[in-house]
Amino acid sequence: MSITGIYIDDSGNPGASSLSPFHTDSKKSWAAVIVPDSISTDVETGMTLFLSGIKQDYNLNELHFTDIYSGRGIWKKESVEKRIEIFDLMAMLISKLNLPIFFQSFSDEFRNDHRDFWDYLDGIGLNFWNFQKTEHIGYFLLLLQLKNSVKILRKQSRDFNNRLQIYTDVGLAKENAEVALPIKSDDIFYEVIKFQSSEATIGLQIADFVAFVISKSQRIQLEKKAGENFSDSERHILSIVAKLNHWSLDLNNVDPINFSKEGYEFLLMKDRKEKGLPLMPKKF
Repeated sequence: MSITGIYIDDSGNPGASSLSPFHTDSKKSWAAVIVPDSISTDVETGMTLFLSGIKQDYNLNELHFTDIYSGRGIWKKESVEKRIEIFDLMAMLISKLNLPIFFQSFSDEFRNDHRDFWDYLDGIGLNFWNFQKTEHIGYFLLLLQLKNSVKILRKQSRDFNNRLQIYTDVGLAKENAEVALPIKSDDIFYEVIKFQSSEATIGLQIADFVAFVISKSQRIQLEKKAGENFSDSERHILSIVAKLNHWSLDLNNVDPINFSKEGYEFLLMKDRKEKGLPLMPKKF
């Protein structure tokens, strides 16, 4: 069976404490990876070889990159160098195949920017979807990103002309659940989202990796103090993120010594100002 499709996973919220009004403990993040039909065989072959090596060396059927990075569980006894190698192999596969990457975060504070609109959508009643919940709104916004971006991708390449099935890791719904889209498919998506376990779905392991490195990179920037350099592990994560084919994140060149949490927040406030929003998100 072809692994063509869109694969979505949440970030697992690495480091759940609030660091900023832009990164509170209510924040939920989703990552998506598109695997077009033209390279689906290459993706499947590369991931199968990679995971068979993991199975042989560690007797694992799937990877959780939060555990690998933190040295938890079976990874506690593994060397840092070997764990870095696993990250690098995944990054090489994704960047070489130029898989389109998407990322969406949302929080209670961001919901307050347009509270009336989300309350209105929630009042319509879209069965499964609950627009009081930040994880549902974040997922909804990610779908809109994907829909608009696939329209652009279709103008650039025939690789994206086929309708795409969306697969999502379990959590928002149970394994094997099928949930109707909360938006019109417009011949871009199939009408239902299929929830599957990452152990059984190669594409979801790619999405797990992307979700972790992007969320971790944001946390790294929000913990950065001016005058201090990034650690080796922090620079490594940032360099991996910079290699990905982002369709929803802006990349900025910064001075690694002088860049700080305050500089990162300035960029976010600048973006909010351009969108006509208050500089800082607030809780009511």
